[in-house]
Amino acid sequence: MTEDEAIDFVMFMDERIRGWGTPLSVNPRTGYADFRTRAAKQNHVFTVDLALQGVSFADLLACVQRGGHYADLYPEPMRDVIRFRTDHIVPRDINEPSSALSIKHRAEYQGLPPLPEWILAYGKSATIADHPPYPEPSDAYKAWKIWADEERAAPSNVIQFPIKGAA
Repeated sequence: MTEDEAIDFVMFMDERIRGWGTPLSVNPRTGYADFRTRAAKQNHVFTVDLALQGVSFADLLACVQRGGHYADLYPEPMRDVIRFRTDHIVPRDINEPSSALSIKHRAEYQGLPPLPEWILAYGKSATIADHPPYPEPSDAYKAWKIWADEERAAPSNVIQFPIKGAA
């Protein structure tokens, strides 16, 4: 695998991991993404936790080039979800990086060359029901959450101007 192919593959895997978030957040009653649902909140926690793990693009690139799996660089509890998301096609075309729509957007809006066929063919079909359960949040996430909650609760440095006519 060339370095350019490895870069494309890592970016493709990242898009697919993030792509699963929206279909998992769809409210079954309305058919629209509803980020107030339990599933959406779990996905948000997982996504933040994933970012907090500190796995660099260079580490992912090196792992892929030596034939390792993208998920191997993350803590054990997260690996099942990452493996599932990278190895399965997102069941919503607009969020799947190998869909015709994504390929068109890649060329027209991003000005990027087409992905190699082997990348586009990567993955098996799956449904939302097949998605594995989310792991418990890591200690890094819990520490971040405490900090974020304290930041939100702290008095703001921004001057609040009264709005005319507001009671």
